[in-house]
Amino acid sequence: MIHRFLILLIFFSVAPIFGQQPKTILSQNKIEVGEKITLSYVVVLKNDDKISFNPSNTFIPAIRLKDTDSASSEKNLLEILTPFRDTIIEEANQQLWVGIYEITAWEPDTYQILEQPILINGQKFILPSVKLSAELVEARKDKEFYDIKESFAEIPVENNEIEFLFNYWWVLLLIVLVLIAFILWIKRKSSKTPMKLILAIDKRAEAIAAIEQLEQKKLWEKNQLKVHYVELSLILRTYLSDSYQINLLEKTTTETCLLLKQLNLDEETLTLINGILEASDLVKFAKSHTDETVIYSISDAAKKVILKIDPVSRENVE
Repeated sequence: MIHRFLILLIFFSVAPIFGQQPKTILSQNKIEVGEKITLSYVVVLKNDDKISFNPSNTFIPAIRLKDTDSASSEKNLLEILTPFRDTIIEEANQQLWVGIYEITAWEPDTYQILEQPILINGQKFILPSVKLSAELVEARKDKEFYDIKESFAEIPVENNEIEFLFNYWWVLLLIVLVLIAFILWIKRKSSKTPMKLILAIDKRAEAIAAIEQLEQKKLWEKNQLKVHYVELSLILRTYLSDSYQINLLEKTTTETCLLLKQLNLDEETLTLINGILEASDLVKFAKSHTDETVIYSISDAAKKVILKIDPVSRENVE
């Protein structure tokens, strides 16, 4: 799940930790009250680096900013909706640590999410503060507000109005259907905006999380290695299909790689994808067996492919 969302790809490039500060990213800097957003912390590490972070449980440390930009001492302003989760992705001689909250604001105002400390090899670094603006849901202009009447008050209705409703109900129904169609058209049109980038980046995090959840199941220990590889292949094919707006779910490994090659995907990534899908095919069709080390290495390769696929470039493909 922002722009509103800063592009995470800056932190997926091959860059050392030295000279680069940790990053704090909001999926949206401006929301409606009660709307769920993603707060992400990103740090690039070397493979031998050790990281330590103490997450919050219920509320994100934040202050309220008044119109005069003076800080309020109130606490418990931004609620955490889902527990903190983090992951470390290994690539070449570096690691990418990503920590994620899902939060919301229940009152309209501008908030400053405070800096957070993080330890890297025992050395203290700071996750920068960011601002979040929350507004009330905009009132619908097509609805009027009426004063509350006492329980015994009645609104007089003339007989000719009732007769009109009975005789021309189908006209009213037609108007309602036209309005619904218009609203759906507006929503569909508005979806073709930079929000596509937001959704693409969210799908990247969802795909990585799905692979990690699959690893935690350890299906191979339950004699379900085939199920493990079917699900891993489905996660990867779904992410590639969404990224390139093509259907790879019913394609063979050869057909999938040929289609991706036509989209100018680099040879290294194509080789990784081909290796993952072929390993899956061996288990599914040839009933191949493998050890746990190989299983984890193939999962890591799938994560690496997902990180290599740049959601920004998908706009150009369309």
